[in-house]
Amino acid sequence: PPNWLSLLRDSILERAKAAMESAEDVKDQELRKLIVENLKAEQIVRETNAWTMTLGESDLIASEVMHEQVLRTLLDRASSYIYISDANLSAEKINGLAPDIEKAVRRGVLIDIIWRSMGNSAENADESLAALHHIASEASKGNSSGGSLTMGKNPSGAEAQLVIADPNGRFEGWLGCGSWLSSKRSGNVSVRVHERNAVALLCRVAADIAGSDERLGNGAGVFRLRNASAFLLSHEQGQADSAAAIRVSFIFGREHRPVAMELLAQAKSSVRLSASHVDLDGGLILETLVRLGESGINDLQLTLPSEFVDAQLLTSLEKLGFVIDRGLTPGNWLVVDDNALLISTHSLLSSEGLTGKPDRRVLGVLLIGESVGIA
Repeated sequence: PPNWLSLLRDSILERAKAAMESAEDVKDQELRKLIVENLKAEQIVRETNAWTMTLGESDLIASEVMHEQVLRTLLDRASSYIYISDANLSAEKINGLAPDIEKAVRRGVLIDIIWRSMGNSAENADESLAALHHIASEASKGNSSGGSLTMGKNPSGAEAQLVIADPNGRFEGWLGCGSWLSSKRSGNVSVRVHERNAVALLCRVAADIAGSDERLGNGAGVFRLRNASAFLLSHEQGQADSAAAIRVSFIFGREHRPVAMELLAQAKSSVRLSASHVDLDGGLILETLVRLGESGINDLQLTLPSEFVDAQLLTSLEKLGFVIDRGLTPGNWLVVDDNALLISTHSLLSSEGLTGKPDRRVLGVLLIGESVGIA
């Protein structure tokens, strides 16, 4: 039955896949169908990373308040599962969401939480984790629905700020540089991704991150994600209206810099770049910004962290026509000609945290379409 899929552990699926690949017979037809879907999912995830979808007025959010509203809505409407990945945790934010989380768990929803690091201090981290454990304990009392709240045992190191849920039974993802379980007064930007194949890839990425955690790796959430990915890829989705369609793709790890460089090279009328931190390794993009200023493009805007103090560089950029804003906690995004929007947790003016290997823990999203940057 479909409601059993999240309970099938990897060992069962892997043994069945090995049997099929070695031409052995898998007699159970339902299991055979599931294995075929998983194999197909793995192939498509490896080969595809660009899809077409519509972008509604409420699909792009840009404030802490809007992120909280979206998360509360997902907690209220999720049918079976929610995955939340944030950079840090805030006890104040978590306690404010406690009633919504408890209600979802008592309704039978599985909730998995991943965070990147301990935050500003061990004391803050301990307080946040204690708040989550308290919510999990309260939600479990007298609860026979099968719902649960599970936190990663250790920080994941993943930069992805991502929520995946199945409101009304349909999986979707929200990603970008927005805060979900921590407080960040500015720089919050996320987009809703609902195209089936794109969501399937997000489910695979989330499953890989959660699967590496000692606690979450053995939980039902990971299997729910992997089987959801296979299900999404096995069902056709109607074509998006071409007049309103945008192109969406995901950017992983070191792909951020070449993608940003290519977008900047194509700029004709405007560039708006926001970066949460800057280091010397961001020099290639800074050099490109200088060339853009020299090219005569009139609309050049740059948002940098308030602690960035390279006065000589700032003066040079201002002389080239850049309007520079100093934000306390700027987000990480790039808008080119209002027709290309790249959003990420990773700063485009830094290489800190990037490895030489493809790293799906560092995740950005690129939207291409008419006026997408204005939305």
